[in-house]
Amino acid sequence: MSLTIPRSVFISGRKTSVRLEHAFWVALQEIADKRFMTVPGLIATIEAERKYQNRSSALRLFVLEYYRSQVTDPPETNSGISAPNPPPPPASRQEPPGS
Repeated sequence: MSLTIPRSVFISGRKTSVRLEHAFWVALQEIADKRFMTVPGLIATIEAERKYQNRSSALRLFVLEYYRSQVTDPPETNSGISAPNPPPPPASRQEPPGS
């Protein structure tokens, strides 16, 4: 059983309650910090773009997609610098028989 934590947030001037697991609250805070936003501001942004899921599901899916994109993006999009190609393996040098 997963313990969800309810929190009250203001979205578009209205107070509402959202229930998420602790790990999702931590992730939302991390994402909001990286975007120089508050968690309620981030939730309001997600809320404005969601389609059919309930609010908690939309938030969980947003966090999942955010971290999934961090893993699947090529290295040059994460840091702006391409990862160098590894050097070729050293050629093995074999002496011809009878030398």
